[in-house]
Amino acid sequence: SSAASDVYKRQNYLSATNNHFMVAWSRQNSTTGSVLEFRIINWDAAAVTGIQTLDAPASTFASQPAISASHGDADLSVDLWTVAWIRDDNGNGRGNVAARRVPWNGNLSSLSTTISVTSTNRCSNPTVTSRLDEFLPGTNDRPSIVAWQERLFAGLNLHHDILASVVVGGVSSAPVQVTRDLEDLN
Repeated sequence: SSAASDVYKRQNYLSATNNHFMVAWSRQNSTTGSVLEFRIINWDAAAVTGIQTLDAPASTFASQPAISASHGDADLSVDLWTVAWIRDDNGNGRGNVAARRVPWNGNLSSLSTTISVTSTNRCSNPTVTSRLDEFLPGTNDRPSIVAWQERLFAGLNLHHDILASVVVGGVSSAPVQVTRDLEDLN
């Protein structure tokens, strides 16, 4: 069996005696790929769900999971963690950023499909904010912001920038993306 790597966990408080944690990790399942798995556990370490697969791309390494600090403060029917990770096609630690929403009880559905945030294949180190308190104008969703490092080339010069995108799942699961250059690390 392969050892789990890139373990990440986040907690949500439902009450003083009943809260859930989400734990996500990357598990190498072959020499050419790894899957992203997760599990929801309760405050007393009891499993709420079994181990579930969040992403299993063919011949790709799903790695570097990042989870929003909470799944929200609304009704439990719409409380969703936002998870972002890297889909690395050659094992070099860089790839495309993907994201998905996971309900508080871990019950994946068509409303939490995987969203491709980038398509440059040069990204690493994703991070995710908690869901925003306000609805994004024109939507019925409180988005999360995903930020990542991206390796960019300008002529012969290589530099890394920090970029971010607003990720909205909503009913349609179609992302609304507003990518901005946050820091030029030239």
